[in-house]
Order: sequence, then structure tokens, then C-alpha cells
Amino acid sequence: MTNKKSEDNLLKQVFITQSRGYIDIFPKRDLWAEFAAETNGSFKILHTVSQDLQKFNLKIPFNDTVIEFAESDTHPLKISCGLKSEKEVCFSISIEDAIEKVLKFFGQQDIQINDPVFDEKYLIKGSDVELTKEILNYKNVKSLILKTNVFSVVCKYNKKDEKLEIHCMAGRSVNSKEYMNDLLCLMTSVIERLVM
Repeated sequence: MTNKKSEDNLLKQVFITQSRGYIDIFPKRDLWAEFAAETNGSFKILHTVSQDLQKFNLKIPFNDTVIEFAESDTHPLKISCGLKSEKEVCFSISIEDAIEKVLKFFGQQDIQINDPVFDEKYLIKGSDVELTKEILNYKNVKSLILKTNVFSVVCKYNKKDEKLEIHCMAGRSVNSKEYMNDLLCLMTSVIERLVM
């Protein structure tokens, strides 16, 4: 028994860093279970073989796809889905860091949407500039990105599977159903615009 506690403490020490690499997600279990019930989703808790780390996995059906929420003790919340598509759409909307600001100063181009708050905070790239702008202006996409303060929303085309892969990275402080619902609305709005 003491050996097990000592192993647990050692494991946590390995993962606890200045960047908060290890965060116990167990307290969020009830929140995820309730959100799954409200959205007709399926919720699972997965464990490592040693039972030391856990991963939450929530799958919510939407139209002809499934939106998946995943978070673990060592990875932040990621929302993703795949869409069958012949359109080779690629775009990236990500928080602009200091390096990207320097690169922009020296001429790296990004898409500007004439929203000073959004343009200042996010770096926008896309294979189809007009479609990327339309996605951001569709329904409430832009305002939900700002409200949820996500790190990124990325869409890549997988040629092999003829599928659009959409990923959204959120922080580790998702602690309310309202916030999870905002993330779900963000993803459903992006999906709706892509399938038009």
C-alpha cells in the first residue's frame, strides 16, 4: 500500500511542471457526465494500464458526424470531428504569439477580417481566403472563439480518407456546462458552414 502511494507521488512529481503538465481531471467527471446526458452523447473514462492517469472521452452525434471532446490528466481539452468531403479546405485560426508577431512585422502574411480585436489576437491562415472569412463570419463563430478564448481552430484535408479533420484546442480550465456548450456551438457552426 505504501509502495503504491510512493509510486503515485513520484508519477505526479514527474508530470507536475511549471507549465502545469499534470492536472487531475477527476473532479470534472460529473460535469462531463451531465453534459453527455444533455447532448445525447456517450461519456467514457479511460485509464492507463497502471490506473494512474485518466482520459475523459465524450462523443456527441451531430448530423452525419460525431464531435469528440477529449481531455486527460496530461493533455488539454481537444474537440475534434471528421467530415466526409471532396472539398480540400484548409485553414488555421490560432492565438498569435510573440514569434508570429515578429514574423508578421517582417512580412509574413495572414488573413485580416477587419475586426481589430480579433485580428490583434488571432493569426488566420487559409487555403481559401474568402471561405475562411465566411466561416469566421458565419453565425456566431468569431464571437464564440473570442468568448471561449480557444488556442486554435484548425481544419485539414485528409486526402487518403477524403475527409475534413477539424480540431479545436481549448484550455485546461473548462469547468462549466455553459463553456462546454459554447465549444460545442462553435464546432457545430463551423461544421454547418463547411457542409454548405
